[in-house]
Amino acid sequence: LGAGVITARYAELGELKVPGGVVPAVRSLREADIPGLQLHTDFVSEEEEAAMLAVIDARPWDTTVKRRVQHDGYAFDYHTLKVDVSRKMGPL
Repeated sequence: LGAGVITARYAELGELKVPGGVVPAVRSLREADIPGLQLHTDFVSEEEEAAMLAVIDARPWDTTVKRRVQHDGYAFDYHTLKVDVSRKMGPL
């Protein structure tokens, strides 16, 4: 892709404001001409999506950072920026 920046969204071709200027933005993955990129629309039904989100949202959230996160396997330590192998969170 060279030195360019590509942003994919779900709409038509346009521009995206970023710090320091504006970059071209592809807002439809169907229009993004990226070798090897495949878009499978409706891969998951709305019912399957709702069920998956309910399972994810029912698990505990870590809100000690500026966003909420969930850890699988081992916890990530945001102070050391490493995985904390002493804090096993469960199976992957």
